[in-house]
Amino acid sequence: MIEYKGYIGAIDFDPEIDLFHGTVINTNDVISFYGASVNELREEMQKSIEGYLEFCGEQGKVPEKPFAHEFTIQMNPEIPDLRSTIAHILAHKRCLAGANEATTQEYIILPILRALGWDDTNLASMEVLPEYRVGNGNVDYALKIGQRPVLFIECKKWNEPLERHEDQIVNYASNSNVPIAALTNGKIWRFYLSGKKGVPVRSRIFCDIDNENLDAAVFNLKKYLLKCNVSSGLATKEAEEAWQGKEVIEKSVPQNVRNYYHENYPPEKVREFYRYVSSAQVLARKSDWGLEEKFTQRYCGFWLRGKARRREMLIHGIHFDYTPFRLFVKVSKEDVEKLRHQHGCEIVYYHTHARQAHYVVPGDISELLPVLEFAYNKHRGN
Repeated sequence: MIEYKGYIGAIDFDPEIDLFHGTVINTNDVISFYGASVNELREEMQKSIEGYLEFCGEQGKVPEKPFAHEFTIQMNPEIPDLRSTIAHILAHKRCLAGANEATTQEYIILPILRALGWDDTNLASMEVLPEYRVGNGNVDYALKIGQRPVLFIECKKWNEPLERHEDQIVNYASNSNVPIAALTNGKIWRFYLSGKKGVPVRSRIFCDIDNENLDAAVFNLKKYLLKCNVSSGLATKEAEEAWQGKEVIEKSVPQNVRNYYHENYPPEKVREFYRYVSSAQVLARKSDWGLEEKFTQRYCGFWLRGKARRREMLIHGIHFDYTPFRLFVKVSKEDVEKLRHQHGCEIVYYHTHARQAHYVVPGDISELLPVLEFAYNKHRGN
């Protein structure tokens, strides 16, 4: 256990993401953090607690004080693994072809919520409320923390198009001061920042999730729907950052290229592309690489101006033409083998003429940080 400002964190290991997971155990609010080492866990715990205190201040809420007396830790029943839950759903998707909304809710939505830490059987907390009354209508599920709803979910039958249903759920959330609304047909999850009043509903989307892309689905569902992330306010904070990043990237795309994207690709694919580019941009800026993004009809490239010959060099980029998206990196075949051996980074294709290794973009692009760092350090002196 580790301690900060009286808050005590208990640590366990999450094999799914190969990281240690910590949870504060002497407060009613849920505060969690992740790290790869003891020092990193301490740093991340401090950041999570300071973020929690800051969030409470912004919301005008008195933070939960850590329990000063002795207490007994009661372990939760084992929560089903999210990856296994989604994989099971995908393995039986043929059975869902003619399923109605009630079947989707029972066999897809509730199992996923349980795997994300939500308890739909606890009468004391009643944290998952079906058919929640809002004005003159009902929301399929309201997720509650304490006495207040914090996230609305509207469910449709398996694989039904979602576009014509989004206005209602977003307006319900907006009118109820619920920050995040989710619309799903079991296969696709679409998340909205409901409080962006004056912004068209379609433009309030901050994340599209397709369960077929299992790695990205697990990562993003945890990010925005994991109970501890929702209760701590971290999900809303991450949602705001994702939305802002998407807006900034879209505005930086030349108009002719932007028109090409929207004329030739589904809108959810374009949004996902912008989200990945934004994540790669944040990673590059945090690392102080000084790269410049340039968009073409096929990819967004990150370019470095060489010091010696005063020419630009394409270091890496995200390719639009693949599902899932691919990250290409300018490295040699020998470099690829070294990176695979040292970091376990497997390529899906090597373009010999362009000397580019192609990697599937994971849900968390920072998983490929060793590859990106290697490529940057290799070429920055050119």
